Amino acid sequence: MYLTAMKTSSQHLCGAHALQVEIGELKGRLTEVISNCDAVCKRISAEGPESLRSSVKPLVICTAHQEHQS
Repeated sequence: MYLTAMKTSSQHLCGAHALQVEIGELKGRLTEVISNCDAVCKRISAEGPESLRSSVKPLVICTAHQEHQS
């Protein structure tokens, strides 16, 4: 019975590692998307039409605000 429990635990740990890798990849993609959005917002703020400039907020402020809430 002990051996079965060890095998089951080992399988669960392997599954957890695969999930950690996937989460790391998703985090990298999300970081890239946020960076691209921030660049677009900065460009709109600097070069965009006046009607859009007033509605654009930097993502950095939103991100910092969310970090304080967590």
